[in-house]
Amino acid sequence: NVALKGGAFGEGRLEAWVQGPSNILDVPAWMKLDRTALQRTEARVENIDLSALMLVAKGPEELQGRVMLEADSGPGLAPLNVSVKANKVQYPGLEGVWKMATLVAMGEGRAKASARVQRNRQRVLTAKAEAPLSLDQLLDTETQPWRTSPLDGEAEINRLDLRPLAEMTGLDDKMQGLLTASATISGTLEKPQGGL
Repeated sequence: NVALKGGAFGEGRLEAWVQGPSNILDVPAWMKLDRTALQRTEARVENIDLSALMLVAKGPEELQGRVMLEADSGPGLAPLNVSVKANKVQYPGLEGVWKMATLVAMGEGRAKASARVQRNRQRVLTAKAEAPLSLDQLLDTETQPWRTSPLDGEAEINRLDLRPLAEMTGLDDKMQGLLTASATISGTLEKPQGGL
């Protein structure tokens, strides 16, 4: 059980229940444990400074906002659910206050993800996708079976103002107006394909 108390990386708790060796002083036995020793995990961390997170992730530090992370899992991390929410997100040159929410769920050999994005409290993007993919396949760094896993999803864009995006990309004389669209997502995780 770990508690976080304020600071740039938020406040909250991380808890894990582990089936460890019968001799708690047996260091070599502890070193042999893998994720199957996990019986249950829970985490909730709030008020994470987005710019500090970007600094660690080598992303754009000008990105401002607050992030909340929630996660829980069952034995051996199955099922696994992770939710990330970002509020009051602002970026120089990108007008408005943005809010984003992402949920990833893995269990019973399927991975599912969904996302919502709002600008000034108006929904501008919703998306969801799933793939027949287990956590073992996702974590397999040797053969990387996730690369060829079939992908199925959809996305909706609702009245997204193109002007701020055009200014950021230097295309302000070529791109303007509001974008509304629906898209399907297919292909594989490595080579996704879409259709409007």
